[in-house]
Amino acid sequence: FERFLNPERISMPDIDTDFPDDKRDEVINYVKEKYGLDHVAHIITYGTLKAKQVLRDVGRVLNYRPKELDQITKLIPFDANSPMTLDRAFETVIPFKKKISSEERYQRLFEIARKLEGNPRHESTHAAGIIMSKKPLNEIIPLIKVENDLYSSQYTMEYLEELGLIKMDFLGIRNLSIIAEVINNINDHNFDIRKIPLNDIKTFELIRNTNTLGVFQLESQGMKSLVKRMKPRNFDEIIMTIALFRPGPMENIPQFLENRNHPEKVNYIHEDIRDILEETYGIIIYQEQIMSIARKMAGFSYGKADILRKAMSKKKLKELESLREDFINGCLNNGYDKELSEEIYELILRFANYGFNKSHAAAYALIAYQMAYLKANYPAYFYKAVLNGVIGSETKTYEYINEYLSLNEKIKGISINNSTTEYLIIDNQLLMPLQICKDVGKISAEKIIEERNNNGKYLDFIDTIQRLINVGIDKNVIENLIYAGAFDELKLTRNTMIKALPNVLMYASSHKNEISLMAELDDKPNIINYPDNKTIIADNEKAVLGFYFSFNPISEIKKAYNIDTRPLNELAKNLGKVKGFGLITRIKRHVTNKTHKAMAFIDIVDETGTLNLVIMPDLYAIFETKLLVDSFISFEGIIEKEDSCLVKKINIFEEDKA
Repeated sequence: FERFLNPERISMPDIDTDFPDDKRDEVINYVKEKYGLDHVAHIITYGTLKAKQVLRDVGRVLNYRPKELDQITKLIPFDANSPMTLDRAFETVIPFKKKISSEERYQRLFEIARKLEGNPRHESTHAAGIIMSKKPLNEIIPLIKVENDLYSSQYTMEYLEELGLIKMDFLGIRNLSIIAEVINNINDHNFDIRKIPLNDIKTFELIRNTNTLGVFQLESQGMKSLVKRMKPRNFDEIIMTIALFRPGPMENIPQFLENRNHPEKVNYIHEDIRDILEETYGIIIYQEQIMSIARKMAGFSYGKADILRKAMSKKKLKELESLREDFINGCLNNGYDKELSEEIYELILRFANYGFNKSHAAAYALIAYQMAYLKANYPAYFYKAVLNGVIGSETKTYEYINEYLSLNEKIKGISINNSTTEYLIIDNQLLMPLQICKDVGKISAEKIIEERNNNGKYLDFIDTIQRLINVGIDKNVIENLIYAGAFDELKLTRNTMIKALPNVLMYASSHKNEISLMAELDDKPNIINYPDNKTIIADNEKAVLGFYFSFNPISEIKKAYNIDTRPLNELAKNLGKVKGFGLITRIKRHVTNKTHKAMAFIDIVDETGTLNLVIMPDLYAIFETKLLVDSFISFEGIIEKEDSCLVKKINIFEEDKA
């Protein structure tokens, strides 16, 4: 490794290394201690003035009112494919153009902002990049103090490589931490994740059935759709699947699948490259294949083949064009004709738009396989680890819990006497943590646990409230814990505890910090029992947990309105016309590029699963004000791809009629 730390060596490799996210700082400290502060640095990045930001900054200097600037900037739509510039917005977004043209002062704002757009606004550091050098870095590049631990380069990433500096990305990946946590929980000294079989039947069944929620690289809807088509049969095909899941290679998937099913029909461009493309059924997937073709046909050296690879990975089309002549001449010198040479180089240029290296795909495939293996063979430990990673995210928590329950596994709600700050496994059941409850932060949770550890379990409602008040737990936290079911083991209904709480709090406050014996001399509040209503329980749980747990009212709504539709988990897999019912959990509003009209992407759930609904502008205009999170809707539409429905009709239901 030391031989790379030499600034006189030109065209250094760009090395990516992945670590558990809780170990990344240890790695940076290691290289800092080993090579010294003068030899290791972060890489600077410059935030630039984008369209909306430059309008806000200029407007602030010109003393425009914040509300006025909000009205202007909201007219600039978001475009994921191509960042919206001021000029483009003025030319294509009619409401924005009208607003700017309506007053001279807006025109002045626009003209000044146009001149500043794209300029640097502030400096920060590259998310993962670290540079290292054998010579002191200040002899090679200017440095600046942006963060406290290390200096940063004043040159951005693209200029450092030309100076011969090695750049390493130290990436913190939560999935590696999850794997480590599961292994620690398995508590089997003979278990070695590096020695698991790469042909485990349960693992491949899980992957082929796309039960891949929480599995690295394989859990997005797009990847699930590809996996369903690929149905990987071995580890190498998992590598191929990950490499193919990119905009360019996806065009080759139909041909890839056809070739895989009929390998005898594969037509190789030339027999000499059969051995290079045979593993991918005649389709170029990896950068390494391009390097091998360049070496075999054009006689490129390893170094020159790597220059070709780098030009592909960096999308340097001019450099690729300049290498064309060398490639064709090399092929001619090796006895290949010009037409074949040009045809193969055209393939290389097409591949340059999306090239992915196999070593990268293989490393990611191994992490994906390891996680799938743990999920298939140690599900309780797997779900425990992934759920601990999403505490605070209601949506993700619901997804994982809902899937775990669908496996006929059991989850216990929050327990004031057993829950901690993370998910636990007790009697082969997952136990929710205190912190999953709204407003119960880490500090409150730790106080509850410390009091329990010091003075024993909470056994009586009044005594429990007094102890919690004594350690600084406020009323809001206690109420939410009652709603979440954390006090159910105290043998009172939730309604009883909520109604008694004001008097119990007064009693606890008046006896704060008194020993139990003294408190017993005074009359405790009288507890009157009130029955629970399961619908109210469900609503309260939804409010404090973010999802229904003890009781799901969706089934009750369906009964009340006599709704007979197929469950969403079945519906999501059916192509064609469908009818369905569910609860809205997320609404993402989007403005179309062509018409500049609003549409929406809506996620709904029922007792079985989720589905994404696409509401086009004409229909959305009718229901926009009525479509709200936590609304119940029925719909009719068309599913053209799994898990997504283009909606044609909508009906909104009121829960209180149930």
